[in-house]
Amino acid sequence: MVVDKVKSHTKAKHILLVDDVNLMCQFLNETLRVIPNVECHTASRVTTADTILQRYAIDLAIIDLNLPDGSGLDIVKKIRKGECKGEHDIPILIFSGNTYKQAVKECLLFQVSDIVAKPIIAIELRKRVENHLNSQKKIKAPEYYCEIDKKLLADAPPKVNKPSPSIVNATQTNSAVNRLKTETKLDDSVNQFIKWPSDATTGFHQIDRRLKDLCFQLNHFHFYRTEKDVYPTAKEDIKKISMCLDDLNFAIRPIKAAQPTLPIWKPFYERIKMTEELPFQKYSTPKISSENKTFFSKSLRTAWMGILTKPIIQKKK
Repeated sequence: MVVDKVKSHTKAKHILLVDDVNLMCQFLNETLRVIPNVECHTASRVTTADTILQRYAIDLAIIDLNLPDGSGLDIVKKIRKGECKGEHDIPILIFSGNTYKQAVKECLLFQVSDIVAKPIIAIELRKRVENHLNSQKKIKAPEYYCEIDKKLLADAPPKVNKPSPSIVNATQTNSAVNRLKTETKLDDSVNQFIKWPSDATTGFHQIDRRLKDLCFQLNHFHFYRTEKDVYPTAKEDIKKISMCLDDLNFAIRPIKAAQPTLPIWKPFYERIKMTEELPFQKYSTPKISSENKTFFSKSLRTAWMGILTKPIIQKKK
């Protein structure tokens, strides 16, 4: 009883998770919420993150810089300049995938605590977050960061319209987008599709391209199946996932035949099998129960993260 009483008075640590990929947010949430006395808050946009920062005293933030309505760097600056409910000197971790060097440079000016490379290994991320929560870093006063921001704005060159990373990625996954448009009306939510890590590869561009298509379709299906009350095109989208898997297996055969001893094949087939064996047909009806949504969400998230984990993909040399 005494132990329970002490636990109940332990102050919860609030963690902000910002990524426009719905599956990534859920993966981060599942990974970190097992840490004792941790409460996670997820956001896919700058505006949503800002609302959370005004409502909760956040103790640690993990931020993807490429967001649909702006840059995660704006969130970093807001925290460091003391414009949020919580302290300005909290640990801030950023994702390095698909990030411009200038953005990373500015993050360092605002003293981010850590740079996290994708793909993410759950155990390693959890350890790093626990270390940051339990350590203190000397951060300068908010006024210091306000002055840095003013200087950056004064020195910034005139803005030139250019494609955002999301648009570039959309172009790279063009075949998947075209298939999606045939039956499904796209809205802003679909911008949450997977961003293939820019510095990662299986070692074969033919496989990389097809894995991008598969990850796009899985993330799209997951979002509509778990976030929408009714999913009228579920059956059609399951067929698209099946097409992606068939296309992927077709591309693998000649490569494996030419290089059968590569260590990549065993884990590759094991993880693709995880996706192939998901009971998609069970979730093909327009409407399913909340219990089924929760179970399916976890199963699909596990399979999706398996595709993006070593040793299937590695950093480009």
